[in-house]
Amino acid sequence: MSAAELPAAAGDAADRAEERLRPPRKSGLGRDGWRRFAERRDSLLARAVYALAYVVARDRARQRQLDGELRAHRDWLESDGRAGRPLQLTGADLSGLSLRGADLRGAELNGCDLDRADLRGVNLGEARLRGCRAAGADFRGAGGRGAGIEDTLLRGANWRGSRLSVPRVERVDLRGAKLRRANWVGGCVRAAAARGADFRAAAFQGVAISDLDAGGGRWRAARFAHCDLRRVSAPDPRGAPTVRRCAIDGAWVGRADRWSVARPSPELGRDIGAERLAPRLRAHSRWLETGGREGERLRLRGRRLAGLDLRGADLRRAEIVDCRLIGCDAREARFDGAEVGGSLLERCRLSAARWPGARIERVTAVANRVGKGERLFGAAAAASVVETATVRSGKRIGGGFDAGFNPAPPPAKPSPRRAVGGRGR
Repeated sequence: MSAAELPAAAGDAADRAEERLRPPRKSGLGRDGWRRFAERRDSLLARAVYALAYVVARDRARQRQLDGELRAHRDWLESDGRAGRPLQLTGADLSGLSLRGADLRGAELNGCDLDRADLRGVNLGEARLRGCRAAGADFRGAGGRGAGIEDTLLRGANWRGSRLSVPRVERVDLRGAKLRRANWVGGCVRAAAARGADFRAAAFQGVAISDLDAGGGRWRAARFAHCDLRRVSAPDPRGAPTVRRCAIDGAWVGRADRWSVARPSPELGRDIGAERLAPRLRAHSRWLETGGREGERLRLRGRRLAGLDLRGADLRRAEIVDCRLIGCDAREARFDGAEVGGSLLERCRLSAARWPGARIERVTAVANRVGKGERLFGAAAAASVVETATVRSGKRIGGGFDAGFNPAPPPAKPSPRRAVGGRGR
């Protein structure tokens, strides 16, 4: 080849190389087309585009599959278990997927990956999350009654504005989580790591909180009422919450602006058993019969009554103030003219109980049982949170509000019975 022909040959070779490296002209290539393009061009940019396209296609397929499961679960709920199937996932990869606004009542997620998932506005009524990962998940506005979250990683999760009723949260990692303006009523939070979490303006009412490591958290304007706080790490005093009518490590606190400033009387917060209550009830009955000339009026303040049998008890004009009645059987009891201010009633049986003329203010009533068609207290209680469940019909009814906290979350519908062949709850 002569020297004059060299430039032309070099130009032809360059044109052929450019043709080989040029991307395919067809649009809408599948995964194989993008792989061939990446291999032929050997470009980092092309490989990145292929990887992105593959991830998008994979996530779309996973989202379609999840949407189908959610539709089946919704059909199962709406048909009372006669159609569809409940959502029961084990080890599923749901990271980055959207469950926004889904009705997850009665769902079971075991060992699932929910990292960065969108769960805004979901209904977690009676749902169960066990051994899951939900780092960075978005639970804003989530609600529901009776949710169970156990052994779950919730680091950096956003629970802002969540409204949970009687949740059970145990052995969870809430470090860096955002619970600003959350409103939780009843239930328990046990063995949780919440260092650096944001609890600003959160409201917890009637929640049993134990073994909570919340050092370094943000607590400004947070409020706790009727809570049982045991082994809770003290927050920064500059942003300490308001604590009212709570039991701190077994000692009852009427009101405290810090976790550990109260020095309550040794009498406050202690349990009163049946053997000690029985003679006081007899004295109160004698006081009622004689018009106050004999016996003694029943006065309980800041005491804890757990699992007592008060069926048919005559508690007219009794003073039961700032007390905690947990699991008591007070069917057909008479509370005419009684003062029950600032107390907590949880999991009590109150069928046919009479409340005419009773002073019921700032009462928290959670998960109590009344008769079919009955309404707890007979009328709305002033500045109270009232959530009750009927005994016979299985339907939940509620009413009242808490003037100091955010409005109580509306009671969720009960989970339907499972179809034949499904796992019963």
